[in-house]
Amino acid sequence: MTTFVLVHGAWGGAHSFHLVRPLLRAAGHEVVTPALTGIGERSHLAGPWIDLSVHVRDVVAAVLYEDLRDIVLLGFSYGGMVVTGALDEIGDRVRELVY
Repeated sequence: MTTFVLVHGAWGGAHSFHLVRPLLRAAGHEVVTPALTGIGERSHLAGPWIDLSVHVRDVVAAVLYEDLRDIVLLGFSYGGMVVTGALDEIGDRVRELVY
């Protein structure tokens, strides 16, 4: 099946996908929802050093550490900028990009 990496927007968190994760898993897919530093469930890490490059690293690290390949990479709202930035490092692992 497919491995989905779902990246949330700036006013949410990985928890934003809590209703869709079980549906995708029930259909046999793998789902990864990295939480972006300083946002949502990681808001306790907010600070002036948080920027787009930190969020790109969050996604790249999740994909590399899990050794994910042939993924569908989805960016919701601000997450679209994050996934676009991540393509420079993990583009060879992305089958489809969804905005």
